[in-house]
Amino acid sequence: MTAPLAHAAVHLPALAPLIPLVVPHNPLWTPGELRGLTAAVASSLRGPLLGILRFTGPQRWWARLALTEEIELWLLSWLPGQGTAPHDHGGAAGAFTVLLGELAETYRYPAGPIRHHLHTPGAGTGFGSGRAHQVQNLGPARAASIHAYSPPLVPTREYASLRDIPADIPPLPARRTLAELPRPPHPRRTTPGAGRTMSRIDKVVAEARAGLARVTPEDAARRQADGAFLVDIRPHAFRAAEGEIPDAVIIERNVLEWRLDPESPHRIPEVSEESVVIVVCNEGEASSLAARDLQGVGLPHATDLIGGYRAWRAAGLPTRQGGTPAIP
Repeated sequence: MTAPLAHAAVHLPALAPLIPLVVPHNPLWTPGELRGLTAAVASSLRGPLLGILRFTGPQRWWARLALTEEIELWLLSWLPGQGTAPHDHGGAAGAFTVLLGELAETYRYPAGPIRHHLHTPGAGTGFGSGRAHQVQNLGPARAASIHAYSPPLVPTREYASLRDIPADIPPLPARRTLAELPRPPHPRRTTPGAGRTMSRIDKVVAEARAGLARVTPEDAARRQADGAFLVDIRPHAFRAAEGEIPDAVIIERNVLEWRLDPESPHRIPEVSEESVVIVVCNEGEASSLAARDLQGVGLPHATDLIGGYRAWRAAGLPTRQGGTPAIP
């Protein structure tokens, strides 16, 4: 049976390419197929996924991206130190691919040895029934990953230790139809993670990000070294209190378009239509709207920094004392 595509939990228009990837084709997906799915999603939808990604504590943030009779697909974030308890997936097959950062996995099959593996960006694994694991972000940087399971919505089982996993695997529950599965949240009324109501400004920011290839602090640093302009739009008080990025261009938000529009008589001469402009605000919210507006005035390569200045600083990248006068 082919599940209706309307039941896929696609949270943003930019995630519409998920639909052909999750079209059901088998009663159950194999670990290899699930790994291929998570790898394809991490590769082909990296920009839109980074656009909706959030980092929260102490509880980890998550978003269910798709749900059919055959599979469920998730986006998860991991702050440094966050992780899972030892658990298995109740007999379901699964897979995950790292989208951002690094994840340490400790795993074991029944009666097998306990093993360890460090998964780097683009790397992942698929696993069959019986495999128990613990996934953790043990590094200093944030991480994110794409996860898939088949059949969907099988309860996990947690353990005090991986040494406690049983030798036998319980039978999978009877497969349910989509009508019996919990319906995914309405994409216009909710936002991924914890069921929080989506405000109008949340929706505006999400729509702006759908057109941006947002960058991590590490990506921004590499692009700056290659000639990209990091444009800091934070108010003077924020920069004076928290510091600045060396060699960033300081242009406060109220004059941004006039200073960067390639056809404006008030533009700064260094920027042209071909320039890569990365907008930086405090936490990566206002910068998304600013980058969208810069694209509208003739800078097609404009984007913004995920997490803003505070993410740059948290990543250990160079900063300097703040308070530099902005370009008037």
